[in-house]
Amino acid sequence: MTELKEEKITVIYFSGNKKEWTAWEEKFLARAKRRGYKNVLLGKETIPKESEVIDETTDEGKKKMKIKETNELAYSDLIISIDTSKATGRNVLNLIRSSKSNDYPDGNAAVAWKGLLKKFAST
Repeated sequence: MTELKEEKITVIYFSGNKKEWTAWEEKFLARAKRRGYKNVLLGKETIPKESEVIDETTDEGKKKMKIKETNELAYSDLIISIDTSKATGRNVLNLIRSSKSNDYPDGNAAVAWKGLLKKFAST
């Protein structure tokens, strides 16, 4: 018999309002550090493409699979953190979703983050 497990997640919502960006960015990066995907988010680790053949029996292959998994976690945390109840949030969601491609069908968190920085970070 399969055992059901219920899990509660905490979400740090972002509305898409530029005034909220700085605080949300700090909170999200702190979350990224704690959950182990900050380097993927910031593009410090290269995310393997979908077409790349990974040999999971090697140390290099295991490392690449770990990066791939952390990318999926980072991307999903980005997606669920967007408050889509208003048009601004829906626009941000679309910006994140635009990181999907043939190479990254489940999204590329580093590309999504770079897009968010371009749109919201002060220059």
